[in-house]
Amino acid sequence: ATGRAGGGMVAHIGVSLLAFGFIASTSFSEEGEFQLRPGEGGSVAGHQIRFVELTDEMDGPNRVVRAQIEVEGRGVYAPAITQYPTFGRPIATPSVATSLVDDVYLSLVAIPEENSDVVVVRVLVEPLVGWIWVGGFVIAAGTVLAIVPERRKRHSELEDALA
Repeated sequence: ATGRAGGGMVAHIGVSLLAFGFIASTSFSEEGEFQLRPGEGGSVAGHQIRFVELTDEMDGPNRVVRAQIEVEGRGVYAPAITQYPTFGRPIATPSVATSLVDDVYLSLVAIPEENSDVVVVRVLVEPLVGWIWVGGFVIAAGTVLAIVPERRKRHSELEDALA
């Protein structure tokens, strides 16, 4: 199959990949919440995490608490939580370790108590999220394949008509 039909088939494969990724990520996600001191860790869906250190700094009038968390085999990530003086509740900024196999989301649940190095970390593992992106790119490629050959065909028909 060439031209529009081939592009359509590629796009439909992309839709299947996207649907597969979406269904897997929502159906098989796992979550855990851990209260950790530096050096302590936990495990969710086969991923070992370890709390490395806590930083507490001021960014202008805002207090930013950041935890360095190691995800085994993926590196060190830094979820944060910011307290804005003009806004009542703190805002969390998650950190994400991504791969085609799964995404590991790390977020701080609350600002630690004063003079405490204990953090509460929420870990969410969603499998196959990367396949949602792959499916989207395959859909785009199929769309391009469906459009481009049609233009070439029109161009050759025009040349035949002029000859």
